[in-house]
Amino acid sequence: MRARLYGLGRPLALMALLVAAADAILFPIALFTDALSDDQLQRALYASAFALAVVFLRVAFDPAVQRALGREWQAAFPVRPVRFSRSGLMDPKWGGGLLPVLRLVLLGEFVIGSFLGSGRAPPPVLLAFVGFALCGLLSMSQLKDHEGSDADGADED
Repeated sequence: MRARLYGLGRPLALMALLVAAADAILFPIALFTDALSDDQLQRALYASAFALAVVFLRVAFDPAVQRALGREWQAAFPVRPVRFSRSGLMDPKWGGGLLPVLRLVLLGEFVIGSFLGSGRAPPPVLLAFVGFALCGLLSMSQLKDHEGSDADGADED
């Protein structure tokens, strides 16, 4: 039995999900109330950035993820128009369960925060961006569990 979640080790994936969920919760609190001090917000941003760096390095140096992304890239960009559909946004190949919803919420928070921040990037907007980036990396690492990467001999326990 594999101890993997979203294509990563279970502890790393759970840590990334928890940090992204915390970013989604902290964004409205920090943007619309004064409940968090600047120091607390800065610490949360540093913790989120550290988690993003760890997950990025894990995904960037995983050959199974690179192979899966290469297959997706070749399949996604033939010479035909790209059509977006609701089923495409919630495709289980790009992550299941909480991940698509969290990814959508964090993207919305980042866009709203960017408009409200009028060009500058305050820490709440950076929190939303880091959380969205974590969800994106989890989605990319999820691809190696699809497309037959186990047949290639990748990450067998």
